Amino acid sequence: MMKPFVSVVLVVAGLLSGLFWEEGQALKQKCLSYSQVPVDLALDNAINRPLGHREFTSRAQAVADTIAWKTFMAIHWPSDQEGNPDLSACFGDKSARFVWERWQDIDRVFEGSEVQMELTKKRSAYLKSALSPSSHQAIFALTDTENKEMKAYDEVDRSWPVVDQNGNKTYFKTYYNRVMTDYISAAHLHNMEGVRAFVETFPYVNKQVELKVNDRTVPLNRIYFPMYIAGVTREKKLGTRPESTLKLTPGAGSIMIKTAWKILTPSDDASRYLVREAIVKENDTLVKVGLVAMHIVLKYAELPQGIWSTFEHTDNVPDIVNNKVVVDPHKKYNYYHASYGDQVNESPDTAGKSRLARLRPMSAAVKELNRWMHAEMRAMTGDSFWQNYNLIGSQWSQSPRLYPSDVHYTGSPEPASLANAVIENYRQRSSCIGCHAGASLQVPAGGNRPATSHSTDKVMGMTRLNR
Repeated sequence: MMKPFVSVVLVVAGLLSGLFWEEGQALKQKCLSYSQVPVDLALDNAINRPLGHREFTSRAQAVADTIAWKTFMAIHWPSDQEGNPDLSACFGDKSARFVWERWQDIDRVFEGSEVQMELTKKRSAYLKSALSPSSHQAIFALTDTENKEMKAYDEVDRSWPVVDQNGNKTYFKTYYNRVMTDYISAAHLHNMEGVRAFVETFPYVNKQVELKVNDRTVPLNRIYFPMYIAGVTREKKLGTRPESTLKLTPGAGSIMIKTAWKILTPSDDASRYLVREAIVKENDTLVKVGLVAMHIVLKYAELPQGIWSTFEHTDNVPDIVNNKVVVDPHKKYNYYHASYGDQVNESPDTAGKSRLARLRPMSAAVKELNRWMHAEMRAMTGDSFWQNYNLIGSQWSQSPRLYPSDVHYTGSPEPASLANAVIENYRQRSSCIGCHAGASLQVPAGGNRPATSHSTDKVMGMTRLNR
């Protein structure tokens, strides 16, 4: 016969086991809720209803910022071999290869000048020799902002490279998700020859949308990347003269990201960063780098001009408040030194180091959202480097339009400007949507067709084909 004490112990152990199991299941469900990029913005009613400006802006801004954070976590989810989220894993496994690391970088997507093509071949050779078959982390090549072929899409003003307080350049890399690269491949937009053929016929490549004019299906007369479309197949009226509609079929949308990395030295606390190994251009050596900034751009049917969001590492720069740089005396900044005072965002110091500060601080709402998301990540990963990354803000269009007649349409971006202190650096008064809206391909004349200019649907990286 079992003794009463033993029975009590077994009952308590069983209850605790059940509680731990329930807690584990709850944590797993919380974790899995961040494994996918949100498809539905729940903004369709707001966009088609005459809300007051302040009400609409507040709601849409909150949605855009939340989408940004959820996307940040989803693309940093451990991936399987096909590049899909590994649902047996959880966010925060720094040894895993993340979803975005399975995407193609810009150097592998487009063919540009002979110099660019030679650089791409050279980097590929380094990657092949450096990448260990057993490596879980992505080893990749990085290019700096002094390379003439990179200036146009690394967005560095005045030709100054971004240099940290250790005297090392900052490196940039742009990636497109599979939806984007599949579209580019299907449309043969890898080179100017493919672009020339595309604009002559405008083949039906984007299967998500079907343009009808007076009940007849007509080609989309532009480059038009896929959008996130939720719900069921439906039609949106575009105009009445002529009668035109756009049929929308649900599906996944386009994502492009731009990353910025600093070389980690013994004076840096590497535990504060997402760390990867990279081959840098100057000396072709393998170095450890830490992520310091990231742009994320998503395209939705509800916001077809895109959601443009940007993240930074908390150690990058101080804020400017009332024209004064506000310094945290306990922090060692990557791109600012106390000796600079308020002399920032104009030129490097005498040693060539960047003197940067954030021109427009995070809003109170974004700061609160950051605290909330840091708590969510802490529940999954414990205290880790993930809590050192902050959303700076998101930009979207107040007057979104599907397939506008003006291919460079911006739709009154909100906020009017948004910048990342590291990526935009010396020109932080810029507008993401406004800047990228002008991205165009200059297609040479051919046959009986004159030279023409065509919008890239705000994909600045495609402009490298102009060289």
